[in-house]
Amino acid sequence: MLGGVAAQPLVSTVAASARQEIIWAGSYLRDPLLAEALRRKVLEGVNVYLLTSPYTYLDPQSYFLTLYLAGAHLYLGAPQKYVLVVDGVARLEGRGVGVPGESVRAPRSPAATLREVQEALAKAQRLTASPTEVVHELLRRSPKRRP
Repeated sequence: MLGGVAAQPLVSTVAASARQEIIWAGSYLRDPLLAEALRRKVLEGVNVYLLTSPYTYLDPQSYFLTLYLAGAHLYLGAPQKYVLVVDGVARLEGRGVGVPGESVRAPRSPAATLREVQEALAKAQRLTASPTEVVHELLRRSPKRRP
């Protein structure tokens, strides 16, 4: 909670306010309201950058691949914490930025938090597979269905 406001609607509302760029960093992106807000921003032409771990981007409960297939930029690296940056300002941090039911807060030092996220993003590896390649790989990894 932040100021008595539930994290889920707050995080998605902050994301929806973006005009040019969103950077999201964290391990798991399991918040459906945030995922939908990010998807809408991608469709509006806002640059959406997602920074997560190479170990968690395939988490079946996370929305990383859905957003990547919609046009978000996916980076695999070492996010130090959950952060939501909107139009160059670190607005929220805490597990609630990606996981429903967890807490969020305003960063103590938005400028320092922004620098940390930008540095982690610069060191991360951008996923460059085409959406078709991603879908084919997911189908290849899925359990074979028997008729």
